[in-house]
Order: sequence, then C-alpha cells, then structure tokens
Amino acid sequence: MNRPQKSSLRTSRIKSLQEQTVEVEEIFSTHSADQVHWKPNEQKWSVAGHVAHGCIVNEPYITAMQTCVMKNKRRKSDGPYKHP
Repeated sequence: MNRPQKSSLRTSRIKSLQEQTVEVEEIFSTHSADQVHWKPNEQKWSVAGHVAHGCIVNEPYITAMQTCVMKNKRRKSDGPYKHP
C-alpha cells in the first residue's frame, strides 16, 4: 500500500470515529438512563452495554497509540502528523 492510500484510509477511519462519537453523544444526551440501559431480553445487550464493551476491548489499542504519540512528542518526531 503506498502512502496516499494509507493516508486516505487513516483519514476515513478518523472521520468514521468522529461520526460515531457524535452519534453516541447524541444518543446518550437525548435518551434517559433507563432507555440507554434497556435490553430487549436477558441475552441481548443494551446501547450502554455495547458502548462500554467497545471501550473495554479497545483500551489496549488506545493506550498503545497514546504511548506512541507521547514518545514521538518527546522526540519531536518528523512524522506525517502534527502534534497539538
């Protein structure tokens, strides 16, 4: 995969994550706690359960990415990204 394709894929994934974040924030801000914790039956998950699960299973990846970014900030890396 060449660099433009990687950049395009990265941009697409970031956009998707941003859209999902907005959607989850909207759901949680416009529905009651009872609504986001409601489950159709005991074998199914609630909206809150799905979001919590996503946070738990993705935590190791997020931690690894944050560690990498912090190391590169300290090194003042010339990476293809800009640090805030």
